[in-house]
This record gives sequence, structure tokens and C-alpha cells, in this order.
Amino acid sequence: MPIKRQVSENLTAFHCRLPRPIKDRLMNEAQNQGISAAMVLTDLIENYLGRPQPNPQVHYQEHEENQIDVIDWLERNA
Repeated sequence: MPIKRQVSENLTAFHCRLPRPIKDRLMNEAQNQGISAAMVLTDLIENYLGRPQPNPQVHYQEHEENQIDVIDWLERNA
């Protein structure tokens, strides 16, 4: 099956280095979706950057060991 590619006049080149495991996951996801890795990255970036930013005045609950409560953080930022 041919890979669907991005087609737009507003595209620009962007190059970055990724750790091998992340690149492998990216390539697998692109292959599973039948789209280019660039389209997968574009969707990820667009969705992540489109999220509302956390309120800077939020105070995190800390455990006795001074570790942030990860479950609470994930619930607030998911």
C-alpha cells in the first residue's frame, strides 16, 4: 500500500535527531496508519501544542519524599 504524503504549499523542511526506540515507534505507527512519518509527527505536535497550558498557579501535592503525585498530575494534564 502506498504511503499517503503531506501535500501543501505551506510545508517547510525540519530535521531532528531522535533516539532509535522513538524513531522505531514513529516508523511503526506511520506504517500502521499508512501515512508518512512526517504526517504522524505533524499530528502529534499539532495535538500536543493545541492543548490548554496548565495553570502556573497550581500547587502540586508532594509526598513526604518530595515527589510530585504523578497520578494527580496526569489527571489534571491528560
